Amino acid sequence: MRKVKIITKDDLKYTDYTWNSINKDYSQVSIRQNGMQFNRKEGYEMLYFINSFCEKNSITQKHLATELERIIRELIPQNLCTPNK
Repeated sequence: MRKVKIITKDDLKYTDYTWNSINKDYSQVSIRQNGMQFNRKEGYEMLYFINSFCEKNSITQKHLATELERIIRELIPQNLCTPNK
């Protein structure tokens, strides 16, 4: 059972996300299990990733979650989000 979500769609600082994920309930998004590339501009994937990371690392402060969003978008190279072939 998932804990309370740290951030929601309204908390994201970037506004250029797409919201086209097949499963609109991002708590059920399956990142990496199917070998697909993490899409840092897909809003549902970003929310799932940030909230999962926060939960696993006991992060409960919203400003830290939104800082993680900035780090993913601005500092992590795109090729690190691509699975090895």
